[in-house]
Amino acid sequence: MAGCRLSASQTQKNVAITGEGTIDGQGAVWWERWRENIRATGKKGNTDRPRLIYIKRSSNVLVDGVTLAHSPRLHVVMRDSRDVDVNGTRMLSPWHAPNTDAIKPIDRQNIRITNNYIDCNDDHIAIKAEKQDSRFPDGVVDNIYIANNTLKQGRGISIGSESAGGFTLGERIYRPPQRPHGGRRDGAVPRGQRRQSQIHYGSAPDSCAQNRTRTGSPSRPTGRCSATI
Repeated sequence: MAGCRLSASQTQKNVAITGEGTIDGQGAVWWERWRENIRATGKKGNTDRPRLIYIKRSSNVLVDGVTLAHSPRLHVVMRDSRDVDVNGTRMLSPWHAPNTDAIKPIDRQNIRITNNYIDCNDDHIAIKAEKQDSRFPDGVVDNIYIANNTLKQGRGISIGSESAGGFTLGERIYRPPQRPHGGRRDGAVPRGQRRQSQIHYGSAPDSCAQNRTRTGSPSRPTGRCSATI
């Protein structure tokens, strides 16, 4: 399957994307158009590049065994959803592909990310809490399980920068500071910081989780990590 965007659309339940095939987003055309716009305007600005799989306000969703390649922008995004499993999936993009995060859970609960192979140019997993929700006073992000994933080139696992909704991390609760004297109003984590805490990472090496140390081919840019988590 090529050049597509799949979406488990709003308020869907019991959705499965499984099999041994490849979903190829044919991102090269999108990446170059985005770069051409930057060269013409001098600004990055917004982008209309689609995400490959977008799961919104859905529950009981399974992504299993497929290969996701060359997404125009972000491979798997899950927003305001519950009970989502991403297992045994390969997510691939070249090092020069812009903004091709592999898995991005946003404002969601009960997420399992296991046994995946991720080789991308951006965050392997980026966990975000964008908006507060009265239904979840301790945080809109809760119960994330990450285990047995192989992470090649990329930026590792991050929590933030959007954090206004709060995180429940193991037995700890993180709420963003009020910042009455300036700073980000949404309490976002400053760029470059990657909060790490008890969210079932397994034995992630400090060099990957905190310092973003590059390992592997010397021909690749710095600021990348390679690990099995």
